[in-house]
Amino acid sequence: MRHPQNQARVDFSATPAIFRAARRSPKIRAARLTFLIANTLLRCIIGSMDIYKAIPPILSIIGALFPVWDAGAALENDTRDREGAEMSDFACEGPIETHPDNPHYLCYKGAPVLLISSDQRFRAVVNRDFDYLAFFDKLVSKRMNFTRIYPGSYVWFDEIGNSPAPGRQLVPWQQTSATGAHELLGGFRYDLDRWDETYFARLKDFCEQAQARDIIVMITLFNGMHSEHWEMQPMNAMNNIQGVGDCPYGFVQSLDADPRLVEYQEKYIAELVRRL
Repeated sequence: MRHPQNQARVDFSATPAIFRAARRSPKIRAARLTFLIANTLLRCIIGSMDIYKAIPPILSIIGALFPVWDAGAALENDTRDREGAEMSDFACEGPIETHPDNPHYLCYKGAPVLLISSDQRFRAVVNRDFDYLAFFDKLVSKRMNFTRIYPGSYVWFDEIGNSPAPGRQLVPWQQTSATGAHELLGGFRYDLDRWDETYFARLKDFCEQAQARDIIVMITLFNGMHSEHWEMQPMNAMNNIQGVGDCPYGFVQSLDADPRLVEYQEKYIAELVRRL
């Protein structure tokens, strides 16, 4: 990620009236000031404590001072007040998309939107014991509106975030009675040709509950594989009855190390898209 000083500045003179007005808006200026204050505090806190301990209080400050839920309405109202525009030409048809006039922005339900979250819950679906309803309600209470998940191709167990307990993971494939899998997976291998309906029911409900609260979900289909995590993945040859995934961790996402692995990865993507 490049330092903000090295990024090109947006030329607001070429943007629609809504963004020129938003830039002059006292509310937007206050939001920018809030960000600068939070960024300064973050730099101070990081110097004296672990990064994971520093993030929650900073996010609480942002959540308290920056009303994310009302950001789109604020932009629209300020623009009408300052420019006299009714924004009749402003329309977003999809659930979330880039702004039709300025790709530097996203829009949702017909208004610009800022996505902010406390995002250490990316195993919310694969951890069958995690209460995502309580998590969503907490996000809403802090005026946050975004989360992301790893939907099953990447599972790992640690003491950070919402890691499942050994054997309590839930992934897209059915587990068999065949032994020999990694002990953290419960010791039983997966059948990559059979889908687990319990998993897909949880995934669907997760997305529906998020949508009902206007929380945007980013589904991360794959993640860069780590050497210490590859041996506990369902697509590792040791952990499935098909013997798929007979390759080093560094070649998991290559196209030629294991052609059968690529085939099952494509099936996994197609099924997730079909179900959602």
